[in-house]
Amino acid sequence: MKGISKVVSFDGPPDPDKIKPGQAGVNLVWLTELAENPPPKNKHWPGMIRDMVMHPRRDGTAPTNDEMAAKLGVFRDTVARAKKRWQKIGVIYRVNYNGAYAYSPKMLIVKDEKGNVIKLPSIDVRVASELEAHH
Repeated sequence: MKGISKVVSFDGPPDPDKIKPGQAGVNLVWLTELAENPPPKNKHWPGMIRDMVMHPRRDGTAPTNDEMAAKLGVFRDTVARAKKRWQKIGVIYRVNYNGAYAYSPKMLIVKDEKGNVIKLPSIDVRVASELEAHH
């Protein structure tokens, strides 16, 4: 699946009103902070998080483990471990049990071709209630 053609950067949580249809808005401050402060023994962390956030898929989900592993030349298990950490800190959340993740609206907001903000449901009840409070 082809990704979003343009990602607009913000100095904080993305503003949906400033994102055009078919584009995404990213919290560049938070992304930079996470990329520049990787956990110990995680040499692939900066490249993985930047690639995942700056190349969202058109349906609002993060690239799959296989897509990221092939692009970055790492094992898919390395990507899976990183995604679990990003889930714990609130960058992404699980959409289903097949490995699909979507972005926290504090990190990235994706608009479809009609200009609607893509809001994907979470399988985690706690995250779902936080998303409802944010939207």
